Amino acid sequence: MGNTIAPVETAGKILISLIVDMSGSMSPLAEDVRGMINGFITDQKKHPGEALFTLTAFDTVVETPFVAVPLGEVPEITEKHYKPRGWTALLDAVGITIRQTEEAVLKHKPDQVLCVIITDGYENRSTEWTQAQLSKLVKEKQGHPTEPWQFVFTGANIDQWAEANKIGGAVMAANSMNYNFSPAGIQDLKTSL
Repeated sequence: MGNTIAPVETAGKILISLIVDMSGSMSPLAEDVRGMINGFITDQKKHPGEALFTLTAFDTVVETPFVAVPLGEVPEITEKHYKPRGWTALLDAVGITIRQTEEAVLKHKPDQVLCVIITDGYENRSTEWTQAQLSKLVKEKQGHPTEPWQFVFTGANIDQWAEANKIGGAVMAANSMNYNFSPAGIQDLKTSL
């Protein structure tokens, strides 16, 4: 596996959940993040297999404008979908997305589930999920015998390994990477998973 959100090769059906920090500190890169998401969607459409897409954008609140939508039906990501503000409810964003993804898995029965988390800061606003609850859930998902879940954690300006380990233990930490908090760093996220 590579490091970020390049298109995913699959012969079957994949459900991709992209969980993106839109706290105020992401403001300088807002346009780049929207471009990265749009570029990923465009590139993924070129690959064989069926892809369903979930977008979670989070700051103090968690917004999911798309849940398990066929990739061909996802509109261009604009300020309507991603406009940084607020704080960082990281635990809530991941927990809520996993629960929504569980429902989508029951409905669509994908062959693979990929959750990619992109953040530039530490948790500081969650109210629904604790670290212990989320860590337990992520570990259950990563070890599920019939639903192949994979998590990738990317962080800037933080110790991404330690944060990924807190959320999902050693398996998520092994699938973590740091990205450069810059337009080039955001572009790099699109080019390798």
